[in-house]
Amino acid sequence: MTKRSFVNRIAVATGYPKVHVDQIIDLFLEQLVDTLANDGRIELRDFGVFRTVELDARVGRNPRTGAPVDIPAARHVRFRAGKLMRDELNR
Repeated sequence: MTKRSFVNRIAVATGYPKVHVDQIIDLFLEQLVDTLANDGRIELRDFGVFRTVELDARVGRNPRTGAPVDIPAARHVRFRAGKLMRDELNR
């Protein structure tokens, strides 16, 4: 699903103009990224938990040549689905 189709579904379901729904979704995503960047964890009850993890620097391999490649340390986002989401996905 694309952001546009997501906006369309919410606009139809709520009756709000697509422009307003789009602004709200943009603001929500902006806050999500900002919170993860600063605090590292977001818990949305029954939906799931987003958290950041630190990955250490390591040496990888170029699959074509086999030459070693330095991979720098980085932060990544992990998501764990909440109970209601898991139940809905597995029904």
